[in-house]
Amino acid sequence: MYSREEEMYPDVKNWLKWVLAERCRGWEVFVEDTSRTILSKSLRRMGLHVYFPLYTTFEVKVDITGVVRRNEEARLVLVECKLKRITLGDLSQLLGYSLVVSPAASIIVSPEWLSDGLNQLLNVYGRNEVLEYGKTRRVTIAKWDKAKQDIDHNSIIPKGADPLNF
Repeated sequence: MYSREEEMYPDVKNWLKWVLAERCRGWEVFVEDTSRTILSKSLRRMGLHVYFPLYTTFEVKVDITGVVRRNEEARLVLVECKLKRITLGDLSQLLGYSLVVSPAASIIVSPEWLSDGLNQLLNVYGRNEVLEYGKTRRVTIAKWDKAKQDIDHNSIIPKGADPLNF
């Protein structure tokens, strides 16, 4: 198991890079650990800021950032990693980032999955609207499977969602 959250980043970064390359054939794929700098600076450093007119407002620190680019189009993917169970506070953090950045996909993963309270809110009371950051966009929550180096597809919330369906 991981002893620190930062230990998850290389594994999650590799997973995201692989999934984006598989799903977005013909697109150029960029995936970075952006946990130590604000997103606007990361996009500028990667030379991708020109695809996101509001990039100067992206004053958030996201653990892993993915960008797929083809011609003049680019799409952004945000991934937050949590070592412990994901809480409503953790979800709110990523939801706030997503409201500002408006990524094509926004995912939060943890090897411990959900706190009891968040589990009840989503799975008992069915309050999936708390995941929404756009008319058709929702944060996806998934359990990270360290052994498989992949998300546990049976754990995905909202149920049946494809985390990278853009």
